[in-house]
Amino acid sequence: MNAVVQSTTSTALRLTGQFDLSPQAFKQALSFSNYLAESDMVPQDVKGKPGNCLIAMQWGSDLGLKSLQSLKNLTVINGQAFR
Repeated sequence: MNAVVQSTTSTALRLTGQFDLSPQAFKQALSFSNYLAESDMVPQDVKGKPGNCLIAMQWGSDLGLKSLQSLKNLTVINGQAFR
């Protein structure tokens, strides 16, 4: 009656097998922004501008986008971000 039952499900974090570069902390975001700004694979509006990369990532996050999606899919018009 008092036997220990092992559950096959766990409440521990499950890995999905997907690789995600989204920063989890501000220091990571700063570092990631510097890498992105140096890259040739980002839009000209943010190339060489780590501050713009950082702000675009945050705006995108507010809209539910991941970091790289933010840089590619946001348009800034008169200082306002549009998706």
